[in-house]
Amino acid sequence: PSPPPSPPPSPPPPPPSSPPPPPPPDPPAPTQTSCLFLKATYGGWERPSALSPYTCGDASHGFGTDACKSDLTHDEAELICARLGTRLCREEELREGISANSGCDDSNRVWTSTTCGASSIFF
Repeated sequence: PSPPPSPPPSPPPPPPSSPPPPPPPDPPAPTQTSCLFLKATYGGWERPSALSPYTCGDASHGFGTDACKSDLTHDEAELICARLGTRLCREEELREGISANSGCDDSNRVWTSTTCGASSIFF
């Protein structure tokens, strides 16, 4: 008699799992060129910051009909800034006065990119 048939070969093991993708890169740091571009394109944007000589702020130049609105959500404010290639100010920049006297009533509260904590204050 002939020997019994061999069992089918086992499938190869699965390949090792690949590592998760790296996080997205940080946004580029502000540059002197970006502030000069904003000033040349829209006017304003000329308050250099002691925190960074390449940080400038404005509240009305380049924002069109979105300027000086007090009823925007945080997401809407971020989107308006992003359209110009900018970002919301951080709390320390507002404390420094980076956007003071920049076109809107300075008594209005504004959104920041700083997350609120237990000792938060409103700007």
